[in-house]
Amino acid sequence: MLQIILCEDDSKQKEQILKVVQNVNLHNDIQYYSFESTKELFETKLDTSVPTIFLMDIVLDHEDGIEMADKLHKLFHHSVVIFISAYLEKVTDIYETKHCYFIYKPELKMRIEKALNKALSILLSMHKQICVHSGTRKILISLEDIMAVERIKRYSLIYTPKETLRVNETFDELGIDMHSQFHQCHRSFFINFDHVKECNRTDFITHTGSMIPISRTYSKKVQEAFQDYLIHQFY
Repeated sequence: MLQIILCEDDSKQKEQILKVVQNVNLHNDIQYYSFESTKELFETKLDTSVPTIFLMDIVLDHEDGIEMADKLHKLFHHSVVIFISAYLEKVTDIYETKHCYFIYKPELKMRIEKALNKALSILLSMHKQICVHSGTRKILISLEDIMAVERIKRYSLIYTPKETLRVNETFDELGIDMHSQFHQCHRSFFINFDHVKECNRTDFITHTGSMIPISRTYSKKVQEAFQDYLIHQFY
């Protein structure tokens, strides 16, 4: 079961976009919803435990679509956001929150299938977990929750938005390099690109404000990988 929720404040465009979306064959049991405001969405009793793809217009009447997406992420635990807009100048604003794709409205028919398939792939990966050992405890942790991993002598620190876990496993034992969103940026660090808000010459900055260092050894390779990651957010 999957639900796709469209937020578009123009009623005519809402119907047009929904029709295009429904024509994409995702091979899933899908429930479609469309709203002209997030107020209307919040007032509707939807199942927040169901995997959800949001299609959000960045500019909503009296609402900031990016700000609303943040709130929806917290309410729907297994959700991804695809931003749509007729205003290309709004593109840089979307990095204020997590999202998986941006679609320029005139290119909707061209981009929608790839965007929805990417969103579905991310939703499926959210259920992937790894088992780690912290002292005598065994802990299951979702890969999507890991912002970065740091290796310090004989243990590793797993950084999540809510906590830092000290575990026994090495990078190889964790196996995070097998997943496309994780990249080594320093001899002692792996970064999850899905949590990156900003990148400069020496650091990745996550959505929580944490700074993950980039060393000279890994700089060129990881910067190129991040540029490629950004490109695939749009195309």
